[in-house]
Amino acid sequence: MKYIWLIPLLPGLGALVNGVVGIRAFSRKASGLLACATMTVALGLSLAAFWQLLALRSGFRKSPSRRATDSPPSRCRGASGSIRCPE
Repeated sequence: MKYIWLIPLLPGLGALVNGVVGIRAFSRKASGLLACATMTVALGLSLAAFWQLLALRSGFRKSPSRRATDSPPSRCRGASGSIRCPE
């Protein structure tokens, strides 16, 4: 996962090279190959990071502690079922 920063960078670099030099310096085939190669490498890195994440034990995975759709913690529920959280 130490190369995860390359996932968004590679397609951007491929687009930058194709946009700046593009067909003027390369043939259409070479430009297409560069675009496909950077996207394929980014996909490979994404899949490798995903498999590494799955290999981690659940206690070591980072995730948001609460989402907006989650129910409030049990300490916020009153006896009648009303929700009041202490400030």
